[in-house]
Amino acid sequence: MTEHVVKEAGVGGISEIILITRNGKEAIENHFDAHYELEHRLIKKGKNKVLEDIVKVIPDGVKISSILLADALGLGHAILCAKHLINDEPFTRMR
Repeated sequence: MTEHVVKEAGVGGISEIILITRNGKEAIENHFDAHYELEHRLIKKGKNKVLEDIVKVIPDGVKISSILLADALGLGHAILCAKHLINDEPFTRMR
């Protein structure tokens, strides 16, 4: 689901995505991280289609940052935790 939202955001012209997560949600961050060992194995086995799907998780031109919340105190708190990345730019919330 999150991958689909990220791809749609990229198509819609959003170039920076900030993932705000909490403990126990590391899989979301890990999903968008590079997987060098797996990529190397897929290259060796010639599984280029699977490799392409893994490498293209983040659309071209999209930057992903992540913030880990110590306490989940609501949407306003999450946005305040990302304030230093948002600055005075417009933003949207996606679920």
